[in-house]
Amino acid sequence: MWSRLVKNELSKKLVSGNWMSLLFNLPDKMFAGNIVQLNGNDSKAVSLAIDCLKNGNIIAIPTDTVYGLAVDASNSSAVASLYTVKERDISKPLAICVKNVSEIEKWGVTKDLPSGLLKSLLPGPVTVLLNRKERLNPDLNPGVKKVGIRVPGMTYPFIHLVTAALGRPLALTSANLSNEPNCIYPEEFRVLWPKLGAVFVTSVKQLEETNKSREGSTIVDLSVVGNFTITRRGIAYIQTLEILKKYGLVENV
Repeated sequence: MWSRLVKNELSKKLVSGNWMSLLFNLPDKMFAGNIVQLNGNDSKAVSLAIDCLKNGNIIAIPTDTVYGLAVDASNSSAVASLYTVKERDISKPLAICVKNVSEIEKWGVTKDLPSGLLKSLLPGPVTVLLNRKERLNPDLNPGVKKVGIRVPGMTYPFIHLVTAALGRPLALTSANLSNEPNCIYPEEFRVLWPKLGAVFVTSVKQLEETNKSREGSTIVDLSVVGNFTITRRGIAYIQTLEILKKYGLVENV
């Protein structure tokens, strides 16, 4: 865990715009994986991400909210390693990330939802909680009847390319140690790098325009027919609330 001095120095570098030079000038012994700059022509980066995921490694990836850590959700040992690396309580469920809205029904029960609701909410910074289907890896959130499902917005399309190429969901969580602040710059979770297969870095401009509030997605429970419960207020909370009420759903409070 960083000392206050290290955090202060990091803040200065982030503000001054020097953090990118730090990323690419670290001693090799600090990070055994790959730091990959995304540039819009990312076929090689996608291939590397898929190799990492298929080998059970964790990747760090930009999303439309905060930086995320992802593994192949069907790989039980990789899921377990994600908990270990984050020092996350095993009782806290992980969300899954799918490539598009039509994929949601493969993993969560959607038959009683109003037509068009999911496409109004997603893609975007919203996690929908649904009753899980049996085809989902039983070692992912064992004993938990619901699953959180993400279809991130297109701010950073790389995560969509990776999910589509993998052909199955990612298990996704924030790129930080549990109970530490969310991260929007890769440098902020450098303590985790030695345990990752790759860190995918987007442009400085995109990161500077990203989620300065450091909020995660808004989580909405849609598992009860005709009702919804906001279990976490995050980005796009007000817009999410308006959409849910537009479709006639009643809020549980």
